[in-house]
Amino acid sequence: MIIRFTARAWYDVVKQVCEGVVLLEDALQPMLGADYGGITQFSAVLVAMDSDQTENARFRKPFDKVGLCPGTDLRYLSMSVGFTPEELLAMTPSQVACAFALRLKEGLASRPKRLPRAFDYERFYEDASRALDAFSHGHRTGVTGT
Repeated sequence: MIIRFTARAWYDVVKQVCEGVVLLEDALQPMLGADYGGITQFSAVLVAMDSDQTENARFRKPFDKVGLCPGTDLRYLSMSVGFTPEELLAMTPSQVACAFALRLKEGLASRPKRLPRAFDYERFYEDASRALDAFSHGHRTGVTGT
């Protein structure tokens, strides 16, 4: 499975957000390389565009879906994770990555709708949870394995 993380963030926090998202993506890619069937790519988007979570939800909505990669028959699962810019302002990239990992795990706990039957969501969720926990624990303790 291909793992792809990205962000839409307000200019005040975009630097540490983009660096943190890359840290998490690079750490998780080798841990979630298995074939779970039916889905080729998992994408997660950190959205921190507005202090009002209702407004933030407007920016998040396009990223919460199951779809086809353009020009192919390959399916992807995409989900967003919301933050306010103020939550991230004083964080380092490593702290952003840990916060993203924790909220991503919370988001994955709710099974998305319209998944292909062939996709083993339970196994994906278990593997993703384990990988996100390992990343968060490693960055909190300073033992990252990378």
